Amino acid sequence: MKELILSKESTENEIKTYFQKVLELKQSNDEFPVNLEEVWPLVYGKKSDAVEALRKDFIEHVDFQSLRQNPQRGSASPIDYNLSVSCLEYFIVRKVRPIFDVYRKVFHRAAEQKPLSTLELLELTIKGMRENHQELQEVKRDVLELKAKTVTRPDYFTIVGYGTLKHVSINIRQASMLGRKATKLCQERGLMMDKIPDPRFGEVKMYPGEVLSEVFSEPINY
Repeated sequence: MKELILSKESTENEIKTYFQKVLELKQSNDEFPVNLEEVWPLVYGKKSDAVEALRKDFIEHVDFQSLRQNPQRGSASPIDYNLSVSCLEYFIVRKVRPIFDVYRKVFHRAAEQKPLSTLELLELTIKGMRENHQELQEVKRDVLELKAKTVTRPDYFTIVGYGTLKHVSINIRQASMLGRKATKLCQERGLMMDKIPDPRFGEVKMYPGEVLSEVFSEPINY
């Protein structure tokens, strides 16, 4: 990409175009897609200063690689330095905020648009299922709370009210015993109970008609 050599005078569009080409090379599995010759003027006054800093702070064959242009000429031959993308970021890009901002627009946006792997899709699916389960539990709690706030129910009765409906006369002691039985059955079967204001006791419980039918089917001799 010699035609895209950057300098401190390069425009934002020129820098962005360069980074996009670097990204394309990286996506094509080029491990060291950046030639030092193309980027050192963005930060350093001399190439020798850039080479010295590169060799001092980064690892050859991991962060960069060096290749002589003409090995037959020995030490007299110029050396090309090729950088990895991460080396480019920390060696050049992060040192100049406007350049880093352009870099983020290109590389971070590409990372966000990267297709999800099978594992990532599975993790998102599991997360969604957990969230849906939590939402379902919250809806159930809301429904139960709404039911608990409902006082008047055509299929719920107090002990005394159900006895009156069935023409069964009961006293307070009998009503208390029948109430305990009805409460136990409701708890065992996961049935809701209700309450209704009462002038004598403040509140009295109400039970489903099916439960009271079962309770009143037994002899009331106590």
